[in-house]
Amino acid sequence: MDDSFILTVPYNGKNYELNTKFIRLGFIYQFHIGIEGRTFIFERDEEHGYRVIDTAANGKEIDKSLLKAIVDKLSSLQD
Repeated sequence: MDDSFILTVPYNGKNYELNTKFIRLGFIYQFHIGIEGRTFIFERDEEHGYRVIDTAANGKEIDKSLLKAIVDKLSSLQD
């Protein structure tokens, strides 16, 4: 099962509208989120936080604070 939606993430005084796909894989799920032309995979880790997987092998550095804001937004959706 996969569902696409726009995830709105407030960061640095503006709202980012990110194309997001929710994907369920058996007992786990992932959010595939498009950021700056690349896809990042957000999935739960063993401590119930999120790990972020960059699908681009040699992509430029992404703002880690933006990734943290996305993790915070995803976490708030499940509370």
